[in-house]
Amino acid sequence: MRRLLLLLLVLIGLALPAQAAVRIHGGVIRHARATSDGISADLSYRKGRWSDSNLRIAIRRDGQLLLSAPAGRFACRGCAVSGLNTVFENPLTIRDLDGDGEPEVLLDLYTGGAHCCFYTEIFRFDGRTYRGTAVLWGDPGFELADLDGDGRPELVSADDRFAYEFTSFAGSALPGRIWHYDHGAIREVTSSYPAYVRAEAADLWRSYPGDRRDHSDVRGTLAAWLADEYVLGRSVEAWTQLQGVERRGDLTSPAADASAWAVDRFWPDGRAYLAKLRRFLVSTGYANAARAVRRPG
Repeated sequence: MRRLLLLLLVLIGLALPAQAAVRIHGGVIRHARATSDGISADLSYRKGRWSDSNLRIAIRRDGQLLLSAPAGRFACRGCAVSGLNTVFENPLTIRDLDGDGEPEVLLDLYTGGAHCCFYTEIFRFDGRTYRGTAVLWGDPGFELADLDGDGRPELVSADDRFAYEFTSFAGSALPGRIWHYDHGAIREVTSSYPAYVRAEAADLWRSYPGDRRDHSDVRGTLAAWLADEYVLGRSVEAWTQLQGVERRGDLTSPAADASAWAVDRFWPDGRAYLAKLRRFLVSTGYANAARAVRRPG
């Protein structure tokens, strides 16, 4: 997903459109609703100046109330329910994610803070009630997109582990990650969509010459590009290209005038950058440590 970096500081302050609002004890109780295929989901919350609180979700199936509970009960571990995902017009979505004919309910939430974190509570009907599963996206968030046209949507996000890893947040690029939801479980399926990954890798590589001419830090862009190349099975060729970038000095700040180049020495540069990148791709699963891969440097 091409530099999927959200403008959170702007978005946090946006108010979600509400169907109704009642002022109670100095706060405002607001409501959001979604309906589809006999399923209705209702969210109530108290709108505060800086964050939302008292989030409660109710889900009805064919008019019967099957779940009414605090949203915090289903939050991801360590995630505080302090706000709504204001990127979308409505934080509630009803969609059949696994193609079994039974729609799931999605509630998009945000933990608060300048750079983290978006997560989604996904509720599925188990024959009696609704069970919730939380998926943590980090900074990128996600979108639903039917990439292969089979009627089953993919959950398209990006790998938040690349943020700050090789350069500043502003200079980081996050390689796309694609997920399938299946009856309460979520599974990464990025490698099953090579056309998507190829397009992203090509876009990242095309941005490199322009960034180089502008004396911008290319380490974040090239790290995400190399991750995509691993997914596509082109790691050996990609390392050859990246070693050429290093030999040209594009990964190192010029010693004579460090201010003329945007490579921040807080992160490893040059050959040290290549070594760290290889270790990182192994530890994150992009590179198989046993695979014959040409070593950087």
